[in-house]
Amino acid sequence: MKKIFLLGSMMISTLTFAQQGTALMDQLNKANQFYEKGEIDQAGELYQTLIQKGFEGPELYYNLGNIFYRKGERGKAVLWYERAHLLAPRDSDIAFNLSLAKSHIKEEEGNLLRRIFLTFSENELSVALTLLLWLFFGILGARTLRWIKNESWTTPLLWFLGLSLSLLTLWSGVSLTFHRQPTGIVVNPPGEVRNGPGSDYAVGFTIPEGSQVLILNRRPEWTQVGVPHQGLKGWMPNTDVEPLRLTPPSLN
Repeated sequence: MKKIFLLGSMMISTLTFAQQGTALMDQLNKANQFYEKGEIDQAGELYQTLIQKGFEGPELYYNLGNIFYRKGERGKAVLWYERAHLLAPRDSDIAFNLSLAKSHIKEEEGNLLRRIFLTFSENELSVALTLLLWLFFGILGARTLRWIKNESWTTPLLWFLGLSLSLLTLWSGVSLTFHRQPTGIVVNPPGEVRNGPGSDYAVGFTIPEGSQVLILNRRPEWTQVGVPHQGLKGWMPNTDVEPLRLTPPSLN
């Protein structure tokens, strides 16, 4: 009886998950229909709801970026374009719209270096590393066990794979450092950065809407941000800066 009950529970759970997935896909299709009709407010609300429920994807983020750009909210447009860019770093449409939304911001050298090392997404680098590891140790193991009769070609191939693996590991390490930086986007003008966590502190400097900053500390209502290339730091209201990375689970 316990086995039957367990099997029944698993079937119910699977059915529930499938029903939830179908409902989410229906909601996504509905949001896309609103978006295609130009009903951007309704589409934006549904997209945000889907993201809260765990959906992610470059197309979804890209559409949200377009919605905010059309509404004149440039900072939030940059935020969602940047999020889409992390998942699809070589997508020409995302790159173009991101550049357009940030045309008022001077590109810094550090950001250019960051974009070079973010040419590939985390998933792409992970898959490439896994394939190289399997190939390298597979050939090495086959050679050690003498499953390969003519071994003359394996030596240069192993050297090539080892060098490629080393370079890719180094690239992945730097890329992962950039990916995991606690960065945020200034989403509201005028981008006032104060000398302390409170509106009674003086404004130390301002930063353009859509700019990227380092998140150094967070409090219930205030976020400490840093601008490394200018050697500046200060505090902004939480409503004015949003973390770049999203943390909900993915249903992809």
